[in-house]
Amino acid sequence: MNVTETLESGLGPDEQRPGGEEMDAADRGVWERDTRRVPEPDGQLAARLGLLASPSHAAFDRVTRMLRERTGAPMALLLMDELVLSHEGLPDTIAEVGHASLPAQLPQRVADAEEVEQGERFLAVPVRCEGRRAAVLCAVTESPRQWSADDLAAAQDLAEFAGGELDRRAAIVDRERAEGALRDSEEHILRAFDVASIGMVILDARAASAGRILHVNRAACEYFGRSPGELAGMHIMDLTHPDDHELTEDALRRLFGGEIRDLRLEKRYVHALGHTLWAELTCSSVLAHDERAPYSITLVEDITERKQAELDLPAIANVLRRILSGEDARETIVQAALEVAGASSAHLAERIDDTTLSVTASAGLNLVGVDIRLDAPSATANVFLEGEPLFLADPGENPLASPQLVEMASARSIMWQPILSHSGVIGVLCVCWSERVADVSARAARAVALLTDETAMALAHRDALQRLAVQATTDPLTGLPNRRAWDDLVEREMALAARRRHPLTLALLDMDRFKRFNDTRGHHAGDELLGEFAARARSVLREGDALARWGGEEFAVLLPDCPSHGFAASILDRIRSVVPAGQSCSVGYASWDGVESPEELIERADRALYRAKAMGRDRAVCADAPPAAREGGGAALERASPLGPRAERTRAPST
Repeated sequence: MNVTETLESGLGPDEQRPGGEEMDAADRGVWERDTRRVPEPDGQLAARLGLLASPSHAAFDRVTRMLRERTGAPMALLLMDELVLSHEGLPDTIAEVGHASLPAQLPQRVADAEEVEQGERFLAVPVRCEGRRAAVLCAVTESPRQWSADDLAAAQDLAEFAGGELDRRAAIVDRERAEGALRDSEEHILRAFDVASIGMVILDARAASAGRILHVNRAACEYFGRSPGELAGMHIMDLTHPDDHELTEDALRRLFGGEIRDLRLEKRYVHALGHTLWAELTCSSVLAHDERAPYSITLVEDITERKQAELDLPAIANVLRRILSGEDARETIVQAALEVAGASSAHLAERIDDTTLSVTASAGLNLVGVDIRLDAPSATANVFLEGEPLFLADPGENPLASPQLVEMASARSIMWQPILSHSGVIGVLCVCWSERVADVSARAARAVALLTDETAMALAHRDALQRLAVQATTDPLTGLPNRRAWDDLVEREMALAARRRHPLTLALLDMDRFKRFNDTRGHHAGDELLGEFAARARSVLREGDALARWGGEEFAVLLPDCPSHGFAASILDRIRSVVPAGQSCSVGYASWDGVESPEELIERADRALYRAKAMGRDRAVCADAPPAAREGGGAALERASPLGPRAERTRAPST
């Protein structure tokens, strides 16, 4: 079988032309006429890459030559659609045609192979360009054979090389087309440049004037706050923030010196009004061509809001740290509000009762202690009652804005933000600007809203701590101070009595026959008895006296400034007289000698209580005086051991 028959038949014994006849002269004429039919270039990859204009392609010829050598096949072809890009070993009558179209009879499984195709007389591997199948590399033999793994690997490697060459040519063509389009449509590009929504700046890159502005678009003018006439001819350093001069000089040196072609960086500029702007720059240098001077084009993306938000985070994080540390975060919150909003003053108003808010913290203006009525019309009251934020660019024109606040804060614009908790609105954060603000930025509004969330957390945290403190030091049944609070109270009162040289009396009370009461009436009745006794006993004490639940049915009393045992006994008798439900109590009390420790004072009162029980209950007994001599005596209190567990003692049963 000759080459023509092989190509026509698809290179397999069962793929012959009908009848299996060889090509005659007429057929060969069709072949030769078809090979001279060049496809239309429009839309063809070959035309785009300029492959139709050249009769020879050295790179592709190397591919087919190496494929023939590596596989031992007599013929090798590189086909692109119907075009032969390169061939090795074709008969002279066909080889003379060079790079031309194949006949339409060529089987599609070879010409359009998307994956590797193998037949007895061919091996076809697809060649990809720009990620798509663009051509096929074929090894062809006249006699049937088996293709080895090495044959396949060689064909695939060479197909990859051919694809890389196509990609390279495509890149060159695309770049040349783009550069040509840029040159040919400069007016159109400048129009698009001018109306682009992102700032664009063209800088001169010539050594004598590098960094001077050649052209800016409208967005860049708005960003810098200057007109095109003002910006044209200015050096970019004149717009740069002083702290970023060194950064900018280094970037210009690298870009204009040819060290780099493209650059991305973040830097600061100064607006015409004096405030700082942040920008993310994307810079590209354009080399001189066609007698045109080199220049650079820079995209200027305004990231001021984003950078300010990043700067807000430390202030908000500081608020959170103060909250978690247990400190009062109010002052930190209002100070943070100044920073994140760029305001001149801020204050926090909290609800103190059903009709009033009170300023509990302020910054930039001292308003602490100012009350705001909820039943009087005001912006603060409205925001609190409605739970919706309010911004007034011109508060002086709104009747809800307090004239006093506007005057005291020199406020040109004000924002009120409600503080929301799970239980509803609990306060209002107010932020004032001394310069008019047309509109609060989304970033500032979010930051202030976040601060109010932190404020709600801080206030809830404070309330939780207060509740925990009360729970830790309060007996839940009677509402009296518990043993822990009593220990602290005794130490404080003894220190105060020592400093003032005033008397101090300590008493222990025990409900008589309480176990029997519990057993006969039930524990609920016993709890009610203790609770009612606590309320009654507090009502008969003097201001400054202290009553605590010592444990079980026992109570402890501190009586400062009792001039005599009889005076103390009269107060204790009043307490005994209010025991409810026909019950009674026994009392043992002792006056501090100014030297003994808390434990020793309590031990003396405890012994007196034991005697009261032994003497028949329902009485108050004064403790014996402490020993006259005491080891390590003196006027100082023994503070090494604060009140701990009471010493074990034997007591007559209360039943």
